[in-house]
Amino acid sequence: MSWQLAGGNWPGRGKRRGRWGSDGRPARRCRPVLGVEALDGRQLLSVAVVEVPVANPAGTVDALTVGLNGEIWYSETLDTGANVLGEINPATGAVIAQYQVNTSGIGITGLAAGPDNGIWFTETNAIGRLDATTGQVTSVTSLAPGDVPQDITLGPDNNLWFTISGTGKIGEINTSGTLIGEFSLPSYSAANLTAPGVITSDPTNGTLWFSESLNGLMGHFGRIGEITTAGQVTEFPGQVGPSSSTGLAMDDGSLWVTDGRDNLIDQINPATGAITGQFSPPTGNSLPYDITAGPNQNLYFTEQGGNQIGMFNPSNPSAITEIPVPTPGAAPYQIVAGDDGNVWFSELNHPAIGVVEVSGHGPTGSGGGQGGSSPTPTVAPTIVAAAPLDLTVPVGKPHKGKVKTRTQFEGFQLTFNEALDPSRAENAANYTVLYTKRGGRKPVTKPVPFRVAYTPGATVVDLILTSKQTFAKGGKLTVNATPSGIADVSGDLLTGTNTFTILPKARRLT
Repeated sequence: MSWQLAGGNWPGRGKRRGRWGSDGRPARRCRPVLGVEALDGRQLLSVAVVEVPVANPAGTVDALTVGLNGEIWYSETLDTGANVLGEINPATGAVIAQYQVNTSGIGITGLAAGPDNGIWFTETNAIGRLDATTGQVTSVTSLAPGDVPQDITLGPDNNLWFTISGTGKIGEINTSGTLIGEFSLPSYSAANLTAPGVITSDPTNGTLWFSESLNGLMGHFGRIGEITTAGQVTEFPGQVGPSSSTGLAMDDGSLWVTDGRDNLIDQINPATGAITGQFSPPTGNSLPYDITAGPNQNLYFTEQGGNQIGMFNPSNPSAITEIPVPTPGAAPYQIVAGDDGNVWFSELNHPAIGVVEVSGHGPTGSGGGQGGSSPTPTVAPTIVAAAPLDLTVPVGKPHKGKVKTRTQFEGFQLTFNEALDPSRAENAANYTVLYTKRGGRKPVTKPVPFRVAYTPGATVVDLILTSKQTFAKGGKLTVNATPSGIADVSGDLLTGTNTFTILPKARRLT
């Protein structure tokens, strides 16, 4: 695996999408919350919420899906701007593996498990696939610039269907990666930029449903639409006046839609598209976001504003139970029903995956249900991103209140998948920086002096040059992290790619 960075798109310059930021490493122990007794219309159900940490504490977890073997897959945007796909064992809560995805821009906003044992995902102007057996990540279908695919799901025809929010279309590809078609929304025009958002299958009639926003603004006439596997699109008005349709789920013969703007759960007749009921969570301004049909014939939804998980039974949708998320301000986001009988959700502002323990027991060691010890991720430390480290400095004196600046090369930044043993991470002997240039007929290599900057609990190591250096065109710099020297706090040694090369004038790492 290699990283190539050119121009201004280095991972170190990516924008942070979440508000989570801690100088120390988040506690590895999952945090349980007291169970809530809820009458689901069929049985008395005791429910608790716990959180299992992901391997990268400096990042934002976005999309979720369930693999063919019941494993939980998630996407994460690191604070460096890099993107990874992670796999969790639902029985233990441990991160099994992580995979680097070379995408940028919006990152990964949608995940779906295909019948080919692939994990399909939306990325900037492309549809990607991760082979769950080999771990190989590829961009299989390129889209037109400005398309911006948003969400993806497995259709009733076993093809992958996805929304194209930038140009108002629904796309379809098969598991070979062949683009079968793109189907425009009837309402889309230059003056009416209808953007489809989330998409879900309707197993009752073999169609798919999707949400819409107008002019790219969530909360502006939140309509819904239906598309057949033949590509016929029907749009329904949804709410009267401004609303926001952000989550969809089919259950009990109805389509259920979250409306965060109006703090409502809408019940829709799929035969007519008409709203047949509207139900408010007990917490005001709770911002319902995503929803899923789950165990015990209940529905579960995330409340970003209320920092809770809502739960109700379709036979009595006005009786909504709210279950608090342990971490304050975590902002629960996407939600899926797992094959383990529990419900899993991502958290925008906290590097963890939440688990609603519907089955009565969660991941081993989750702190709730059965178990009780903290989970230990089974992944070894790896370098998930590497980038030049630049510093912006002023040039000359201020002129009319303006200061000219320039960017100077300061060293290198290595981003790991987890926090490291500080004594090892701070030891300069565990790294080498070499400069190679032509010296007559033979290349000449010499060491470059540097110092190490590392904050305990962080995932980033900076190698800062300690003397002014002039690097000639045609030369190259090599950075190496010693596998036998770098380890995480559990003592697991560094694995994967550990050597990187930068061409000083080309500004490219490989």
